[in-house]
Amino acid sequence: MRRIQKILAFVLVAALLFGFVPMVSGAASAFTPAHSVVRIGLNAPNCWAVTPTVTLANSGGLMVGTFNTAREFVPSTPGVSFNTLTVTATGTTVMIRNAGGQTLHNGPGPIAIAPGNPTQLTSYTLPNASFGGNVRSTFQFFGGFRFTASGGNLTIVNYVDIEDYLKGVIPYEMPASWHIEALRAQAIAARTFTYRHMGRRNSEGFDLRNTTADQVYRGMGGSATVRTNQSVTDTRGMVMLHDGRPIGAYYFAASGGATENSSNVWSAQLPYLIGVLDPYETITSIRWERTLTAAEFRTHMMRNNNAAGFRLPNIVDVIPEYTAMGNMFSVTFVAANGDRQTYFRGDTRTRVNSGLHATFNSQRFTITRNQPHIGALDAADALYEAYQAELYTLEELYPYHSEAEIMEMAEAGLVRLHEASEEAIEALNTGALTFTVRNYGFGHNVGMSQWGASAMANAGYTFDQILCHYYTGITITGVADQPTPTEFADVSAGAWYHAAVRYVYERGFIFGVGGGLFAPYATATRAEFATIVARLEGVNAREWARPGTVRTSTGLGVVNVRSGPGAGHPSIGTRAHNSAVQIIGQAVGTDGMIWFRIINGTGHGYMRSDFIQAQPGPFSDVAPGAWYAPFVAWAAENGVVSGLGDGRFNPGGLVTRQEMATLLGNYLRSLNITLPGNDDVPPITDLDLVAWWAVENILAMQRAGIINGRPDGSFNPLGFSNRAEMAQIIANFHRIAIGD
Repeated sequence: MRRIQKILAFVLVAALLFGFVPMVSGAASAFTPAHSVVRIGLNAPNCWAVTPTVTLANSGGLMVGTFNTAREFVPSTPGVSFNTLTVTATGTTVMIRNAGGQTLHNGPGPIAIAPGNPTQLTSYTLPNASFGGNVRSTFQFFGGFRFTASGGNLTIVNYVDIEDYLKGVIPYEMPASWHIEALRAQAIAARTFTYRHMGRRNSEGFDLRNTTADQVYRGMGGSATVRTNQSVTDTRGMVMLHDGRPIGAYYFAASGGATENSSNVWSAQLPYLIGVLDPYETITSIRWERTLTAAEFRTHMMRNNNAAGFRLPNIVDVIPEYTAMGNMFSVTFVAANGDRQTYFRGDTRTRVNSGLHATFNSQRFTITRNQPHIGALDAADALYEAYQAELYTLEELYPYHSEAEIMEMAEAGLVRLHEASEEAIEALNTGALTFTVRNYGFGHNVGMSQWGASAMANAGYTFDQILCHYYTGITITGVADQPTPTEFADVSAGAWYHAAVRYVYERGFIFGVGGGLFAPYATATRAEFATIVARLEGVNAREWARPGTVRTSTGLGVVNVRSGPGAGHPSIGTRAHNSAVQIIGQAVGTDGMIWFRIINGTGHGYMRSDFIQAQPGPFSDVAPGAWYAPFVAWAAENGVVSGLGDGRFNPGGLVTRQEMATLLGNYLRSLNITLPGNDDVPPITDLDLVAWWAVENILAMQRAGIINGRPDGSFNPLGFSNRAEMAQIIANFHRIAIGD
């Protein structure tokens, strides 16, 4: 996980009042971990830098031996211990010497060292402080150590009780000075993450790395304090569960205003990682903005994305697309010749935002094209037409000639240059066309915001309330009375949309966004609205599952169907090569792979996605297993949605008001229902802005009183309704057109 930085102080926010929608809660079910000892890679490949030697010291004595398969230490010579031992690698040989220089072991690993008294800390001294960016060379760890050698370097694994491990994690993932409730929330999140991902690094010989790739672990001493230790002991054994299993308790530094659905960042949608508004977090020092010319933006992308293959010769436009929570979903770069290159989900942060600021980057950022426009897009269209007419264009000439040379060649008649090229050259290469990137958070925005947790704690919330805000539908072991708000926290009884929200929620048309929130002012995506229409119809996702075919690497044999996503779950059946399956969802497995949820009798099971060849769906950008895929399939089959006309549906795009009217109109036609009409409603003043395919639907919805215009008489067809307006529209539609 990303280590949180020491950022400037933040502003506290007032506590919210809870409303009427229930959150999953109650006494948590029991959870029995497979191991209480976790294996952490210390000095090992992909962890800290490897080291040729380390010195261990413990006043209670250290013994030499091995760890058995139960992760228990077995001494080679019981009762014999040493206060100081030095371990050195020579080739593949591990040598252990005591303080007097006596060789206790000189041979291949693995070989282990553990303290005689497990409650005592062992001093762990590296040859210098340069390993893994450390600022000190001596650390203190609980537990024992296993050593192997390769190429003259040691690979060192710390075998440590999980509660002692967490004491070496918390102070490096969250400042020790923060409120104890925030530290307790962090302790439970880190413990849950550990149990969920136990064994994820088995191929490397341990469970987890000690870096930001998993969780930062530096042991005791250093930043560890009495308060950070207290946060672990106060929550001992507590984990967050969903369906009886520890959740993937991801966390990050700061949301900037809203967390995000895991499917909009990592493609797989986990039921407990649903984006929520984050009104508590007010940290501003992570916010920054940077304005770049088109040429500078291209230089950044070429430098930042060499491995990803950014290939456009120039940039005339940058088109962002945002999620319903206002975070970045996709960024499309447009070149003068009409070519486009798009980055989706997490790549928008790592490939586009990353590198624009020395420290902070987030999934929550915006890109704005600035004025003066000077006709850059018109010029791009003209250049594209010129290219089609086999005239020379900017992209053909500019890599080889300066602006002055191109103009001279054109004036001399040596090239045929389209009349718009001069304007395009000026726009693209003199800095007149610029883009401003504004960043509002720090991290991937999935799961718990650490700065948000701090602000919630300071506002009076407890650790369980904090966790239930950021992780949807969870239970926490050891917490008998978990928060069960009876209303949405952000829907007050006096709000104009209160009755509509109650109406759509109670009928199962629109749900909250997690954490007891409805997010009334967030916008909705096309996938969400298609799903809402499907809920009006009562569509069963199983009936619209994506067909697929089992494929084995040899074309023979069978593939296991597991009870959960991951090979560690029990097999509940098998499917042969070429057999048919029905895909109804997906999840990230314990192995980090994508697992499809498939229909299995009257229930469901899981198969790894690379063993299933899914049939194409109605749209190329609706992935099999996406939470909305069955509903979009139903909508396409019944003529409710038709996509963008190029084989795409753009599920993450924000739904416009004219699109909502059209989808609802299409749905009514599929039912052969005609809306009642009132011809006395005022005419729409901006009807000329409505697309031809939406005019009839908008007028019908307006006359029936389902979708009303703005106070100024406009309809704003290209605007995005927020969730409060959408709730009112769906409530009106159901009452007027469908009825109970």
